[in-house]
Amino acid sequence: MGAGDGHAVVGEGDLLGAGALEARGHVAGVQGAAAAVDDGGVGRKIVGEIAAGGEGEPGVGATDGADEPGQLHRADVLAGTVVGAALGDKQQVLYGKGYIEDILCGKRFRISPKSFYQVNPVQTEVLYRKAMEYAELTGKERVIDAYSGIGTIGMVASGKAKEVISVELNGDAVRDAIANAKMNKIKNIRFYKADAGEFMVKMATAGQKADVVFMDPPRAGSDRKFLDSLLRLKPGKVVYISCNPETLKRDLGYLAGNGYRVKKIQPVDMFPMTEEMETVCLLTRK
Repeated sequence: MGAGDGHAVVGEGDLLGAGALEARGHVAGVQGAAAAVDDGGVGRKIVGEIAAGGEGEPGVGATDGADEPGQLHRADVLAGTVVGAALGDKQQVLYGKGYIEDILCGKRFRISPKSFYQVNPVQTEVLYRKAMEYAELTGKERVIDAYSGIGTIGMVASGKAKEVISVELNGDAVRDAIANAKMNKIKNIRFYKADAGEFMVKMATAGQKADVVFMDPPRAGSDRKFLDSLLRLKPGKVVYISCNPETLKRDLGYLAGNGYRVKKIQPVDMFPMTEEMETVCLLTRK
């Protein structure tokens, strides 16, 4: 795999996955920082054409209602409403420990009811291995795991990084993450219950640096505050994991227009026989 000037590279050109669809996608550069990737027959573009335009300029062909970072599609709002209604504000354990455990990438994770966890752990390992490959950690880096949840990505990265800072707003997930780090005897990771964008602004204001930022936002993607904080912090690499191609396109367009270049993109077939997938992207500073 390689990346020529102005082009992003789609992994090995395949949609990674057990029984995965064959990716027949092509990569095209647009104004020096763009990638157009066909998803291999499921009928839509993953990233689409990304304009490398100025600040605030949405990607070319952006879908109505999601042109600006932080804007929600109606489907995302409805999905969030359904999830909120299903979980409620309180949970009462009727039997058992009140959480489940799973092993992922050789590490054991505790997952409580309000914490997010990928539902296909086999393919999650494929996804995370690709993210680590893109990050190319050498053991000297300071890494930020934004939207860190129960700490899965940060803990997987911890074995190859000097220091990991995990930031998550969900208090239940942070408690799980701390327990998970202790359970796995990981000592080079710290957890913060905070808004990731505000946290990174404070880091940049204090003159602190990060070499790599992993970001795995919800379907709504990142908001402008987070993306601007990322631009202020200026990490050398950003590894963006997305479950929504439309908001991924929007966010990559904004970053590409403000000092970053999309270098590699790899979709991963998390949900076989559906059009849904996760996508991991590598961005580097121009």
